Amino acid sequence: MAKYMGKMLIVGLVLGIVILSGLMPVASGVSARIATGNVLKIAMQQDLPNFNYFDLSSNTVWKSNVIGWNFESIMGMDYDGSAYPVLAEKVDFDPNTLTATIHL
Repeated sequence: MAKYMGKMLIVGLVLGIVILSGLMPVASGVSARIATGNVLKIAMQQDLPNFNYFDLSSNTVWKSNVIGWNFESIMGMDYDGSAYPVLAEKVDFDPNTLTATIHL
């Protein structure tokens, strides 16, 4: 029993420190820094590879949440990958020259 007392004391101290650290108020200092610096910081689970909304190889839920609601684009893309006009009135696509004429 005596040889386990040291280990139990260490486990008790670590557990007490973890519990006490969760009770300490930290948010007031963080919100004061954000309010004075005019910076909004958003915690994400992964970094954005780029800001190209139409890059299908890098589109993720996180990318959509960060930049998908911040602006209105000329064209949108549905779930099938087909483009549709958003700010544009209509789009004329010429398959011979691979050009698109966008009417605003």
